Amino acid sequence: MKRRGQYAPQASGFHAESAIPLILIAILAVFLAAKFNIIDASQIPVLNQIVPSKDIRVGVFGQPSDELKALIGSSAFQGAGGIAVRPIYEQKLDDRAQFLTRQVDVIILAGEPYCEREFRKAVTDRVKSGASLIVIGDACTRVRDDNTVLGWGIGVGLLNTIMPVEIGGLTPRREPIRTYFATGQIRIINPDHPIFGSGQKDFAFAGDVVDVTPTSNSEVLAQVDTGPGQRNLYAIVEGKSFPAGKVIYFAFDPAAAQAPNLFKNVLLYLTSRRG
Repeated sequence: MKRRGQYAPQASGFHAESAIPLILIAILAVFLAAKFNIIDASQIPVLNQIVPSKDIRVGVFGQPSDELKALIGSSAFQGAGGIAVRPIYEQKLDDRAQFLTRQVDVIILAGEPYCEREFRKAVTDRVKSGASLIVIGDACTRVRDDNTVLGWGIGVGLLNTIMPVEIGGLTPRREPIRTYFATGQIRIINPDHPIFGSGQKDFAFAGDVVDVTPTSNSEVLAQVDTGPGQRNLYAIVEGKSFPAGKVIYFAFDPAAAQAPNLFKNVLLYLTSRRG
């Protein structure tokens, strides 16, 4: 019988406070293991943005321009930020391409408008799990079995859920994709963004530009300024999709830009490095 002034003994139990140090130790252990390449951090969402590996594994899907392939393979992409760019090229977007999306840090879609639905889903899932994405022009805007559909919102696992721009108009009946040959200059909207490096100025431009519209979940980084009284075109747009991987859209071939470090800075930025 319990006497007055005495308390019954409390049942022993697990206190959440006691688990906090263990959790912190576990997080620190995983961080250190990734830092020293004991485990592969590239497959762990969020952590792969904090502890990048020494190599940048780039998967180039489609048919990039010869200039872009030469740029990625140039010596300028070796050693920047203590890394080495390891490109993988795949033109045929089939089951092998879907498999390769899981093996790379940065996915580049370029030069091929036709992408199957399964490949689109593989790209979308990989970006949502931490990989970064570069889309150039009208890449992956069509499917071969249905010419009535257009854009990135096709199939299951829609690419438009991660894309920072829309293409082909905004009405239920999509307008044709419009590409213009523009001359003028690339006008930088956010000069403090890491992809422009230090001191990057507006630069001259002449080339094809795809007409796109930024989404509400995006930031316009640069425009093509074609002169007084002329319509400006969106040139570089970034998606805002944390904790998923970063997404950068180019309305033009970045290899044609008169800014030699631009694309290298983009790769470094997408993989949380600096040149």
